Amino acid sequence: MNIPTPTELELALAGRGYRIHREPARLNIVVLRKTPGTVDAFDDMLCVLVDGRVWACRCTADPGKPSREHPKRRDGTAAVRVGQLVDGYKWGRHHDEYECLVPAVPVPVLRYTSLDDEVGDPSTSWTTQIHHASATRESTVVGAWSEGCIVVASPTDWAELMRLCHAQDLAHPGLFTVSVLDWA
Repeated sequence: MNIPTPTELELALAGRGYRIHREPARLNIVVLRKTPGTVDAFDDMLCVLVDGRVWACRCTADPGKPSREHPKRRDGTAAVRVGQLVDGYKWGRHHDEYECLVPAVPVPVLRYTSLDDEVGDPSTSWTTQIHHASATRESTVVGAWSEGCIVVASPTDWAELMRLCHAQDLAHPGLFTVSVLDWA
């Protein structure tokens, strides 16, 4: 997947009627979900559109194969739905280990009950975070890193994302807008 230009991202957001933050230092966090995707692959892209520039990294917006094969919840494993959550994420902690972004409002998801379930049932989740995979190396297989969260593959990319989020927080404290788009 190629990194989109700022114009391409803005047109994709505007074409869906999504809000675009244009204030200096205000982030537009956009997750481009590869369609069709590959189970257990970090084949999606997390982009940050800020001040007319795009920064991007590999991520997944889909649960790993173990969670799809054996959901821990009776109603299925979550995957973030396409859409936009304006001010939908805030600062939090991943398993009380490190700083990440957590839902400020219920996140719209689809729940999958098996690996063969291709449709998913609409639902919401309070636990669908934005966090990283391994803290020490770039991950190539999603596996157990995601039970439906948006997960960044590289710890170096994660550090840069957190730097960008902290910069926004200084100028515009509080919440983060996250958009999820299907992207071919």
